[in-house]
Amino acid sequence: MVYRLQWLESINTLKGAFKVDSTLKVGDKVMWRGGWGRYAAQPARIQSMELLSKGSSDDGVGINEVLWSMVENYVVVTLDNGKWAYGYQISKIEE
Repeated sequence: MVYRLQWLESINTLKGAFKVDSTLKVGDKVMWRGGWGRYAAQPARIQSMELLSKGSSDDGVGINEVLWSMVENYVVVTLDNGKWAYGYQISKIEE
């Protein structure tokens, strides 16, 4: 039991030592740019997400959360405005 507590303390120390990339989750609000990213940004909420192999659009696996660093090249989202988007068409809303 003592070993387990030491291990948990070590993990918590490591979490503080490294900057963890933020994540995108189903339900998050994002800025979406239609027209393949050409149009003005509009707010939208993520309804669902799929993780793809890079360069593919037909092998998606449904996910609920993903690192933002993977969004641009590996994610397709469905939005609450009735649209869908590639990861490069959405961006974080800084709070």
